[in-house]
Amino acid sequence: MPFFEHQEFFVGLSVVAGGGHAPHAALHNEGRRILALLDAQKPKRGADGRIQIAASGRPYFADGHADFSVSHSRKAAAVSYLSASSSGPLRTGCDIQYAPPSRRYDNIGARFFDPRERRYIAAAETTAGQSLRFCHIWALKEAFLKLYGLSVAEIAKTPVFSLPDWKPEVQGPRFFLYELGGRTAERYVLAVAAEIPAEFSRETPEIRPAMKEPELFWFSGERMAVTQIYP
Repeated sequence: MPFFEHQEFFVGLSVVAGGGHAPHAALHNEGRRILALLDAQKPKRGADGRIQIAASGRPYFADGHADFSVSHSRKAAAVSYLSASSSGPLRTGCDIQYAPPSRRYDNIGARFFDPRERRYIAAAETTAGQSLRFCHIWALKEAFLKLYGLSVAEIAKTPVFSLPDWKPEVQGPRFFLYELGGRTAERYVLAVAAEIPAEFSRETPEIRPAMKEPELFWFSGERMAVTQIYP
């Protein structure tokens, strides 16, 4: 059976109209709107599809028919959505980051990043390239934290993302990384994480099917070009 054959694995994206930073409330509402539109396509497994909040602060569907993660930055919103597998609920996490043309990452990188991650950032030839690579690593770490309901204070628990040739552990979650660019100079980085169903996590890499990539959908009139960076 192909991996995730009977599951939905979606990412909904939207750009809030207007220049500069969109108001936080507008981005929050846009994320909830995207989630409602994605979830409307999925027949509910249980009778209670309400959103509840775990002790960690992580939101979830009460009946476990699917999992989701909401993120927003500057004027863009993103929602990852992953339906349950035959072995039970699965979690997802996503993070979207605005990538400014110039960003000082040295202090943050020295404090939170592994030397291999810092080398990946420093290998970019321009300041803008280093800023973009910093966002690659930060978004991946944020997606992992959101997957498990962890705080930034627990960033030491995240994997070392030694891009560009990084390989996840056999039984670990899977990650996807994208760059988003529009008509303006604004660029964003999107990272998505997803758990592996138990029926596949025990398989060896030689026989385990490749993981299905999330389907990306736009829910705004303005769209950005999407480039997949990893895997």
